[in-house]
Amino acid sequence: MKKGDKVNKRFVVLLLTALLCGCENLKVPEPVEETNGIRLLTSNSLSAFDGELLAFAAGKASGTYDEIWEAHGTAEGEAVLLQSHDYPSDGSRLYLRGYYPSAEPGSNGVVYRLDGSRDLLVSNEQYGSLADMFWQTGKRFTFRHLLTQLNIRVRVSEGYPADARLIRMQIGGSHPDMLLDLNKGTLLAMGEPAVLTVWESDGADVWLSGTYPDTPVATTMLEAAVPLTFYATVAFPDGSSLAYEALPVRFGEAGGMAQAGTSYTLSVTLDAEKEKLSVATAVTGWTEKEGGEVEL
Repeated sequence: MKKGDKVNKRFVVLLLTALLCGCENLKVPEPVEETNGIRLLTSNSLSAFDGELLAFAAGKASGTYDEIWEAHGTAEGEAVLLQSHDYPSDGSRLYLRGYYPSAEPGSNGVVYRLDGSRDLLVSNEQYGSLADMFWQTGKRFTFRHLLTQLNIRVRVSEGYPADARLIRMQIGGSHPDMLLDLNKGTLLAMGEPAVLTVWESDGADVWLSGTYPDTPVATTMLEAAVPLTFYATVAFPDGSSLAYEALPVRFGEAGGMAQAGTSYTLSVTLDAEKEKLSVATAVTGWTEKEGGEVEL
């Protein structure tokens, strides 16, 4: 046998050995098991919720829920469940209602503490089953705002003392504790209304002038459809201060009260004489409506 033939045979043997070893390491993919996994769609982009989770109350009867499923929202309008859930195998209906932010409910609903920075939302109830799944367009969950939003900007009238500084702003009339009734999708007040500090100087002075600033001094979210009052404290260079207290704010709505799902710009003009303070409101954001004024 020629030397070249021996080399070729050795090469073939090595090649076959390598192929056989490779085949032993290959794994045949296991068949994917079909599941009845639930996929939820929304009419809202839920990606802007500050990274907080939303939740869905789930039950086998309308308005009656016995489980809470957490999810995170996407810009594409999908609520991705943290844990997979299946439709009932017997074909019965499953009822869901979404709410934000996620919190564990008690016997009567979910209790929230309003601090002015938190939004509260709830969705319509939808039902789904193996024959009528939630991924359909007509089964989208639409979340609505339960609070009203105020964007507060402040200026002073002509002749106001120079170098005045804004120290504090407060809004009264909103209840600090609210109960979200998941069965009805409504918000109920608890306890007594209070005065909430919506802005306070933290060392960065806000100097008051005769023009409104480009951006609001404060943005806050409060209970809707209740009478609200405005408070402000201003400091002067001589060490004195002036307090504006409990001035009613009226909106161009039914009963003069701010509505849920509506974002208002609250434009405050301070005068050295407290009785001349004025506030005007205009809608910017969630729902376009006209505003109102402060009643003295």
